Formats: sequence, structure tokens, C-alpha cells
Amino acid sequence: GEGSKIEMHGRPYHRTWTLLSKDAHPGDTELFLRGELESMGWQKGDRVGLATTTQGISTVHRIKDFSPATEWQLVPDRATAGFSVTSWEGPENVIDGNSNRYWGSYCASSCDHDAQWIEVFLEEPSNITKMYINWDGSRYAPKYKVEGRTPLGDLETIAEVERDWGGWAEVHGELC
Repeated sequence: GEGSKIEMHGRPYHRTWTLLSKDAHPGDTELFLRGELESMGWQKGDRVGLATTTQGISTVHRIKDFSPATEWQLVPDRATAGFSVTSWEGPENVIDGNSNRYWGSYCASSCDHDAQWIEVFLEEPSNITKMYINWDGSRYAPKYKVEGRTPLGDLETIAEVERDWGGWAEVHGELC
């Protein structure tokens, strides 16, 4: 009626939702999230809803604590490539843990340069934010793209890199 007034109080959230970076299972006591909670405005004691991706009941929880972001070693399952120089320089060498073996893809004018790619499949879907690539000092790519597959299977660029030396490269990016 006349003279009525509604007041709403609270604090702003910079982001009201985020995605999981690792699957959550019934009974889990912690969640691995993509976003930085403090920068999104989330605080201890806030209520959050966890929506299911299958038929089931979504749940509401309270944030008890924040832990620093963790990194875990991703487990590769297999690797394929568009081109390999020899059978002993195959793509499986990049995931076998032996730093003395490598994948060779140099083909100069003898192949289509679009064939110079490698794809590494992981045991489980993962949110990739950083990776290390060890390039041979005499055979490295001065310019390359790192791509990942979205949940729908489309390729999306994670990072584009330019450098003029071999050795270890730390590549940062995020597949959203």
C-alpha cells in the first residue's frame, strides 16, 4: 500500500556460480572448483547449491573452509599423431615417462604441415590450466597452439605459444 517500502541487504557477488574441475561423488567432503572463490565474493558460511548433471536431487551446502588451489598430475591414457618421422618416434613416447624418448614429427616439405599434431587422451576429463612440454634443443616448434576438447568434443584453443628455444616450456591457459 501507500508508504510501503522494501529494503534488501546483502553483499555483491562477482560471480554466482562456477564449474567443478573434478567430478564430485556421493560422500565426497570437498569440491574442486574452477573459480577462485574469494575473487568471486564467496565466503565461509555461504550457502551453495550443487546441481546434478543426471537425474537426481540437487543439494544445498554451507562453505566450511577454503583450501589453496591444488594441482594433480593428470594420467595420460594414450596418444595419437597426424605424422611421425619413424616408428620409434611415435606419439606414445610423449606419455611413457622416459625423457630419453620423444615423438618426432619433422617432415619439412615431405608432408602437409597440418599433419604435425599430437593428441593426448587422459584417463578422465580434467580442467587443464598448466602443462609442461619438454622440447629437444635442436628440434622444437617456435610457434604452436595447445588445444583441448570441450565436453561436446569440439577443439578449443587453450594457449598459443611463440618461443625461439628448446627445453622445458611452461604453458598456461584454461579450457572453459
